[in-house]
Amino acid sequence: MRGLLVLLLFQCAGELIKIATGVTLPGAVIGLLLLFVFLVIRGGIPASVDAAGNVLIARLPLLLTAPCVGLFFLGERMRGHWLAVIVSVVLGTAITLFCSAIFMAKFTQWWGGSKS
Repeated sequence: MRGLLVLLLFQCAGELIKIATGVTLPGAVIGLLLLFVFLVIRGGIPASVDAAGNVLIARLPLLLTAPCVGLFFLGERMRGHWLAVIVSVVLGTAITLFCSAIFMAKFTQWWGGSKS
């Protein structure tokens, strides 16, 4: 419960910053950036946050089920747009994987270099 509370507090802090500053980033993204900075400064992940994160990641498919089911109810509206949707999903996934791989390589290089 402590780890989940920490994650929710960072999300709330992100939402508050978004409201206070009018920044266009979603509050959850700001909260994740704050959490990232906190974890880097702390030098590791607390066990409670790690456990809460693992529980949430294990339940991630449940969060994606509703949008996928929603597509079935938009069949009539999507009739002439399936190609655009498929291309968008494939390109979006490829770009995300490519950028994530580059970021992870740079981060691993930076993180490994700072510890030696």
